Order: sequence, then structure tokens, then C-alpha cells
Amino acid sequence: MTPSVQASSSFAPLPAFTRRLVGFQVLNAVNFTIALGSPMVLAAKLLGAGEAAIGLLLALTPLFVFLQIPSARLAESWGYRRLMMAGWRTRSYMMLGMAPLPLLVGHVPSGWLLAAMIALLLGFNVIRGFASGAWYPWLAHIVPEAQRGRYLGRENFAVNAGTLVAQVVCGWFLGSDPPAWHYTVLFVVSFAAGWCSVWFFERVPCPPPRTGPAPAGDGAAAMVRRAWRDAPFRRITRYTMLQGVAMSGVGGFLVVFLRDLGRMGAGTVVYVMAASTLGSLVTAALIGRSLDLFGSRPVIRLAGLGQIALLAFWAVVAAGPVRITASAAAAAAFILGMLGTAHGLAVTRLTLAFCPRDDLTRSMAVNQVLTCVTAGLGAVLWGAMIEWMRGLPALAGSPGVAFAAFFATGLVVMAASQNVLGGIHEPHSVAAGRLIVRVLWHWPLRVLGGLWLGEDRSAHR
Repeated sequence: MTPSVQASSSFAPLPAFTRRLVGFQVLNAVNFTIALGSPMVLAAKLLGAGEAAIGLLLALTPLFVFLQIPSARLAESWGYRRLMMAGWRTRSYMMLGMAPLPLLVGHVPSGWLLAAMIALLLGFNVIRGFASGAWYPWLAHIVPEAQRGRYLGRENFAVNAGTLVAQVVCGWFLGSDPPAWHYTVLFVVSFAAGWCSVWFFERVPCPPPRTGPAPAGDGAAAMVRRAWRDAPFRRITRYTMLQGVAMSGVGGFLVVFLRDLGRMGAGTVVYVMAASTLGSLVTAALIGRSLDLFGSRPVIRLAGLGQIALLAFWAVVAAGPVRITASAAAAAAFILGMLGTAHGLAVTRLTLAFCPRDDLTRSMAVNQVLTCVTAGLGAVLWGAMIEWMRGLPALAGSPGVAFAAFFATGLVVMAASQNVLGGIHEPHSVAAGRLIVRVLWHWPLRVLGGLWLGEDRSAHR
């Protein structure tokens, strides 16, 4: 597709069914914000979890993305929509099992409660990992390529809007020192939101299930080898694996850091993390069409450099003697959310473009699995490292050094990923310098004029 055709196509209205997909994501965001976000981490601390256990809980989501590989054949033969609906409704029931656990604190040994929480979240993430293999291939079939950046931006806006509302309500509801039953109520709300979210899938088009025989050599190893032979796919996957390791667990361990070392109340911590969601919301409102017009690679470069700077900031804060204020933490979290969303949307768009077209479902599954499994292993490693370092007698007087080491190590890995990015070429993308002008001039003007202006007229100049 030529740049002029791509630009004109990107301004065409999105298909009407995308509104239903966006509605699904709003309720889905409420579900996973409680099940996998700050409320879950705080509930785990209530049950007696240490950093290693929290690292394991944070790792469950990315680790079980590997189930997308065995589910790829089922997604094609059973139908993308059918698999998503069955998986998302079933996983929601895990939250009903989580609901009574906080009420049992003091009556049941903490080890048993923590084991039950891990088992239930294991089930939640196993089901999610298996069903999620249908999502991106489904989008690739029904959303035109020239509009994917805009759709992904709108979808991400909806996700972050739902997440922000959930975080603000959770922060208000939890307060400074919440009673156990507050966590029970939140888990019930998570169940209800997840169970109802799939209603939006009705009347969303879906390609018919494949009826012919599956390709030969459909094993996991064969899928990886077949996808890995494609050079552009191989390069983007190497990059996402390194970046995933670097940033894995940052949000979760920030919750622990602010709660334990920042001495912030549970509600304040949730509000700080809500600032990250607000940053994501602002970026999602502005960036979608720009990805279609300017390309993904310059966004990935600039967002990655910004993430390196933020990791350096948190390393200095953790190692320093001065406790960070809630307002400063919220400002840093806001920037982290902006950069993370810009980076994530650009990587998703570029990965969809680089997946071999004749084997999109399996190639996307391979990318997601390799990226998420390495990120999950990274979260386990970081959690074990932090807990080990906090237990060293030599560091007893400097509890923040363990977190500083975590942020600094992530910085080094993130810097290595930027070197890998240099070998990735995206046709029709602009130089990163031109995007800097966009970020420092055009986007602030759009923020001042309102997040949702009808048309980006600067693109026609």
C-alpha cells in the first residue's frame, strides 16, 4: 500500500462493530484491574505474601501465554469469537473463589490462604492464556490494516478509561487501612465485570471456522521454527523479548516499594498507579492515527529511551535517603503510563505487520509466547532477587538498595533492547526526529484543545 493510499484509508470511519469491541474492553479492564493489578498485590500482602510470592503472582499472566500455541489450531477450527466468549466467562469464576480469602485472615494459616490465591490466579491465567490466542488474529481478520493503529489507540483508550475508573473507585473504597471485607467486595465486582463483558461480542463479525485439515507439522517446536525463519518477525520478537524482561514487574514492584518503603496507605498507592493509567489514557487518545501516518518504529525508539530515563529515576529514588512524595510518584507514574502505552501500541502494530501473512495465527502466538514467557520468568527472577537482597544483613540499614538494583538492572536490559531495535526496518516510517516535533508541538496543542478532536489537520499540511 502506498503512503498516500494508506493516509487516506486511515481517515475512513472505523467499522461500526468496533464500538462493541471497545465496550468489551471497558468491562474487561475493570475485571483485570482488580484481578491482576494493585488491588490483587495489596490483597496478597494482606494474606502474608513476600516479594518472591508477589513476583510469582505477577509472572502468572505472561508465563501462561504459551498456551496460545496449543490453542492456535482450536481458535481456527472452533472460531475466534466462540473461544474468546468461553474463556473469558470461565476465568471470571476464579474471582468468586478469591472473594472469601481475605475474610479468613487470622482464622486460617497464611500459607494456606496464599496457596489458595496462587491456585485460583493460576486457573485464571491458564484459561486466559488459552483463550487469548484468538484475540489478535480475530482483529487482524476484521480490522483493515490501514486503520489498525487508530483502532488500537481507541481500544487502548477504552481499556485505560475502564482501568482508571476502577482504580479511582478502588482507591476510594480501600482508603488508608481497609478491612478485609473490602477486598472481598472488589473480587465480586471483578467477577461480575468479566462475566458481563462478553455480551459485547454479539454481532461482531468473525471469519468462519476452518473446516479443512490442519497444516502438517503443527507441533509447538515446528511452529516456532517456521515463524523464526522469517527475518523481520525474528527481529521484532527478539526486541519484544528483551523489552519484556526489562519492564516485567515494574508496576507490581512499584506498589510494594511505595507501600513498604514509601509508607503510603493502600488507597494512596492505588491512586498513584491510577496516574499511570491516566497517562495511558491521554496517549491512547492521541497516538492511534499517528501510528498509521508516521509508523511504529520511531514511536518505539522514543518511548524506549523515555523508559530508560524513568528506570534511572526510580533507581536513584530507591537508593536515596529521601522518601518520595505521593505527588512526585504520581507524576512519574503518569509519564510511565504514557510511555508504556505508546510503546505497546507501536509494538503491537509492527508485530501484526511483520507476522507472515500465510500463518498469522500461529506466528502471532509464537511472538506472544516468547515475549510473555521471558517477561514472566523475569518477574520471578526480580522478585526473588529483591527478597534475597532485602534479607541480607549487610543491607539491613538500606532497604531501598534491593529495589534500586532491580530498576538499574532493568535499565541495562532495556538499553540492550535499543541496540536490537537498530536492526529493524519499517517501510514508510518517518525519522524519530520528526516524531519529536510531533510530541513537543502538535500533541500538546491537541491536549489543550481537548483529547478527542475530530480530525488531525496537521496530517494534511
